[in-house]
Amino acid sequence: MQLQTWPGKLVVPVALTLLCIRLIIQVWGYGRLALDPGKAPQAVPVIMDAAEHARAEIEEVMGRESQDPTDPPDGGSRA
Repeated sequence: MQLQTWPGKLVVPVALTLLCIRLIIQVWGYGRLALDPGKAPQAVPVIMDAAEHARAEIEEVMGRESQDPTDPPDGGSRA
Protein backbone atom coordinates (compact mmCIF):
# COMPACT_ATOMS: atom_id res chain seq x y z
CA MET A 1 0.00 0.00 0.00
CA GLN A 2 1.41 3.38 -0.99
CA LEU A 3 0.58 6.72 0.49
CA GLN A 4 -0.74 9.29 -1.93
CA THR A 5 1.49 12.30 -2.36
CA TRP A 6 -0.84 14.67 -4.24
CA PRO A 7 -2.58 16.18 -1.15
CA GLY A 8 0.81 17.26 0.19
CA LYS A 9 1.67 18.88 -3.11
CA LEU A 10 -1.40 21.13 -2.83
CA VAL A 11 -0.27 22.73 0.43
CA VAL A 12 2.15 25.20 -1.16
CA PRO A 13 -0.20 26.46 -3.92
CA VAL A 14 -3.05 26.88 -1.43
CA ALA A 15 -0.82 28.75 1.03
CA LEU A 16 0.53 31.05 -1.69
CA THR A 17 -3.01 31.71 -2.94
CA LEU A 18 -4.10 32.73 0.56
CA LEU A 19 -1.07 35.01 0.91
CA CYS A 20 -1.86 36.58 -2.47
CA ILE A 21 -5.47 37.22 -1.42
CA ARG A 22 -4.25 38.80 1.81
CA LEU A 23 -1.84 41.02 -0.14
CA ILE A 24 -4.60 42.14 -2.50
CA ILE A 25 -6.87 43.03 0.44
CA GLN A 26 -4.13 45.03 2.16
CA VAL A 27 -3.19 46.87 -1.05
CA TRP A 28 -6.87 47.74 -1.49
CA GLY A 29 -7.01 49.05 2.11
CA TYR A 30 -3.87 51.16 1.75
CA GLY A 31 -5.02 52.51 -1.62
CA ARG A 32 -8.38 53.42 -0.15
CA LEU A 33 -6.69 55.36 2.65
CA ALA A 34 -4.28 57.03 0.23
CA LEU A 35 -7.18 58.34 -1.86
CA ASP A 36 -9.24 59.52 1.13
CA PRO A 37 -7.29 59.72 4.43
CA GLY A 38 -10.41 60.78 6.33
CA LYS A 39 -12.05 57.35 6.03
CA ALA A 40 -11.92 54.78 8.81
CA PRO A 41 -9.07 52.28 8.31
CA GLN A 42 -10.14 48.89 7.00
CA ALA A 43 -7.89 45.96 6.08
CA VAL A 44 -4.80 47.78 7.39
CA PRO A 45 -3.10 47.45 10.77
CA VAL A 46 -3.86 50.28 13.19
CA ILE A 47 -0.82 51.31 15.22
CA MET A 48 -1.53 52.28 18.82
CA ASP A 49 0.93 53.42 21.45
CA ALA A 50 1.18 51.56 24.76
CA ALA A 51 -1.27 53.82 26.60
CA GLU A 52 -3.97 53.52 23.92
CA HIS A 53 -3.49 49.75 23.76
CA ALA A 54 -3.80 49.42 27.55
CA ARG A 55 -6.89 51.64 27.57
CA ALA A 56 -8.52 49.53 24.83
CA GLU A 57 -7.79 46.32 26.74
CA ILE A 58 -9.23 47.76 29.95
CA GLU A 59 -12.38 48.91 28.17
CA GLU A 60 -12.74 45.49 26.57
CA VAL A 61 -12.40 43.65 29.89
CA MET A 62 -14.55 46.05 31.88
CA GLY A 63 -17.20 46.08 29.16
CA ARG A 64 -17.50 42.31 29.27
CA GLU A 65 -17.88 42.31 33.06
CA SER A 66 -20.59 44.95 33.04
CA GLN A 67 -22.70 43.43 30.25
CA ASP A 68 -24.64 41.03 32.49
CA PRO A 69 -24.82 42.12 36.13
CA THR A 70 -26.61 38.89 37.12
CA ASP A 71 -23.53 36.76 36.41
CA PRO A 72 -21.79 35.59 39.57
CA PRO A 73 -18.42 37.32 40.11
CA ASP A 74 -16.48 34.05 40.41
CA GLY A 75 -17.63 32.85 36.99
CA GLY A 76 -19.34 29.81 38.47
CA SER A 77 -22.87 28.64 37.95
CA ARG A 78 -25.82 29.92 39.90
CA ALA A 79 -27.24 27.51 42.42
